[in-house]
Amino acid sequence: MARGSFSRTVARAAASGGSKGYKAKAPRGWYAMLSAIVLGGFALIGYSRYELNYVAPATPPTASDHWYAALSFDVCGTIEPDIAANTNITTVGIRTFGNGIIDIDPGAVSKPSLFTGKHATLGNFVAHYSGLVLSSTVLGLPNPKYKAPIVTTTTTTAATTTTAVTTPTSKSQSTATTTSGSKAKSTASTTTAAAKSKSTATTTSGSKAKSTASTTTTTAAPITKPLVSNGESCNRSLGPDTGTGRVLLEVWPSPTAKKGKIYHGNPSNLALKNGQMITIGFVPKSVTSLPEPKSKATLVNDLGGLTNSGLAAQNKLKKALQASTKPTKSPVSTTKTASKAAPKPSGSKKKKS
Repeated sequence: MARGSFSRTVARAAASGGSKGYKAKAPRGWYAMLSAIVLGGFALIGYSRYELNYVAPATPPTASDHWYAALSFDVCGTIEPDIAANTNITTVGIRTFGNGIIDIDPGAVSKPSLFTGKHATLGNFVAHYSGLVLSSTVLGLPNPKYKAPIVTTTTTTAATTTTAVTTPTSKSQSTATTTSGSKAKSTASTTTAAAKSKSTATTTSGSKAKSTASTTTTTAAPITKPLVSNGESCNRSLGPDTGTGRVLLEVWPSPTAKKGKIYHGNPSNLALKNGQMITIGFVPKSVTSLPEPKSKATLVNDLGGLTNSGLAAQNKLKKALQASTKPTKSPVSTTKTASKAAPKPSGSKKKKS
């Protein structure tokens, strides 16, 4: 290739590389992408440090909380007696003292984490109460009308007694006589030795068999009765309501709630709340609502006794409930009271004078 041809080729290539106008334009896209990468990196660094140092607040109830919830059972229209206090009350953070109240106090036991946050459920209470069974299809109560069976075990032990007796039975006797004499002098000497000895050596051995009875009494676990399942019938032995029964659960968020809400799903998953009221029933399908727990007044008193940050709200709740349940005077009694208090007419006074 001639030198001139090569020079012309280089000149054409240089000319096609861009013009003066192209060189003056800045690469804004590249700078924008670079800036986005840098800013994203700083954002990720800041978020990671936040996650490292931030401690999420604990889900209530915590170990420092003390909550109360009312509980009642309705079996075929019969309001059952309050279940007795937990037998393991010192080791369970969700328990009852036999007053119709679920006492939610995780900090009262050595392992509060088993009863705090998401573990504060109705199912956890049921799991730690012997004889109580609850699911979406089954209800079983430790009914005091039915006594737990007593199992008696008798163990008989045979003992042999040996007796040894020694009795004297043999006799032995010996006599010795000696006589000596002379013609001139007659001397008689008689010696009599009599020895009598009694010795007995009789041994009698015998054995007598004695039977010793040992009785052990064991009380079995509490009977869960009645144990009823969906589809079984309510009958007169269980309550006044009749018909095909089902497990039903109604919840009131507070004692002042005007209406409860039917809980759908597994009752074991129900999260316990402070001031909550719960009625668990096995009722006919025609029954669509349950009565409030009879321990409602006890719940209000327990809530008013709290000393946590919600005391003002608890007192307001208590006053509202008392106002709603305060009896009102009848119009008749009001009229009588007014007539008694009315002063006598002035004319009667003048007549007396």
